[in-house]
Amino acid sequence: MTSAQKFIEFLRESPSAYHCVLASKKMLVQAGFQELEESQAWNLVPSGKYFFTRGASVMAFALGGALQAGGSFKIIGAHTDCPTLKIKPNSAVNRSNCLSVGVQTYGGGVWTTWFDRDLSVAGRAVVSTPEGRFQVRPVNVHRPILRIPNLAIHLDREASKTFNPQTHLLPMLASAIKGSPAQTGSHEFHHPLLMRLVAEELQVPVTSIVDVDLSLYDCQGPVVGGALNEFIFGQHLDNAIMAYCGLDAFVGSMGSLATEQGVRMCCCFDHEEVGSRSAEGAEATTLYTLMSRILRATPAVAAAEGLLDRCIARSMVISADVAHALHPNYSEKHDEKHQCQMGAGPVIKFDTCQRYSTGLVNSFVLTQLAAQANVPVQRFMVRNDSPCGSTIGPAIASGCQISTADLGIPILSMHSIREQAALDDIEHTLKLFQ
Repeated sequence: MTSAQKFIEFLRESPSAYHCVLASKKMLVQAGFQELEESQAWNLVPSGKYFFTRGASVMAFALGGALQAGGSFKIIGAHTDCPTLKIKPNSAVNRSNCLSVGVQTYGGGVWTTWFDRDLSVAGRAVVSTPEGRFQVRPVNVHRPILRIPNLAIHLDREASKTFNPQTHLLPMLASAIKGSPAQTGSHEFHHPLLMRLVAEELQVPVTSIVDVDLSLYDCQGPVVGGALNEFIFGQHLDNAIMAYCGLDAFVGSMGSLATEQGVRMCCCFDHEEVGSRSAEGAEATTLYTLMSRILRATPAVAAAEGLLDRCIARSMVISADVAHALHPNYSEKHDEKHQCQMGAGPVIKFDTCQRYSTGLVNSFVLTQLAAQANVPVQRFMVRNDSPCGSTIGPAIASGCQISTADLGIPILSMHSIREQAALDDIEHTLKLFQ
């Protein structure tokens, strides 16, 4: 199976951030990594391979077989979330003879692309068991159950250009004619019909569904396309493509772990699309605390003086998040000297205002690594009259006081429900990361 095929399978398994973590966990377990619990004591050993999950984030690390006090951390960081529509805590809406579902926008999506799509839901549910216990279980309804219909152009010529996300972005679940008789039972927060679909997927009684945390997703799966089959089209390329490349390269590097003198890490955070300020986001102390705990839980190096500070001073993070490819129809939106092409290699991202964390030294290091791996790299900076996005890079750089560089695969249609990337860039990025 090619890297592109493996990524497409990973993407199909990741309709929500929680499922992205499950797909990541599957990769790690198959590679022999041991799952840890944050609430339990750790006893780590050289050549040990470990990971833990926290909500929709996953932290994986491997200790070098030749681990030395003061060895560096080599870290790839990415994020698991993407712009989406999340079902509201009280989501049951009845209006105009339709059963609709209340949603809130998550992140800065191109919301017009969500109209007239075949949509479903995925996420997690709290389920009560016959023994009186509660479980958090992943759920994915594997068929189109929702749709946000556009207004016919005959009724409003401007409707396709402007809309109110509170009133016009409500997905339809069913008509009142068919849906109302199907609303058997009751639920405090959501349409009983929706809860019945969730219960059927989980194979539990609908009365056992306590509550849900669900996101909408496009039922049309990712595909390889273009006249020469050079592209991938699909949802959640931002940022599943970088999470996958980071994890796959991390796992693939284990063959040389025996001679590693430091610690290798791949950390995928949640909530990047909304600012990273959460217990599962990159602005939390998770990474700094994890580096400290790894050293304290490894008897071979735990007693060394000033160990964490010395390790961090020798370490580096690659903040892996997608970049803007040159748009052929809007080339004027790109700086004329920083026009990045799909298929021409990953992009090192710069911003003097520190929206990206790349600096002189770490960009030089990335460029040298790319040259050694025979991987082409590109350089990106936004126009002065254009806003600049951000990544987990600045949060990690400031929170851990660690050298961090931003790099990502260039894509088109960023934050649309269907994004586009070049398959060659997956191969380029895997080679660089390894």
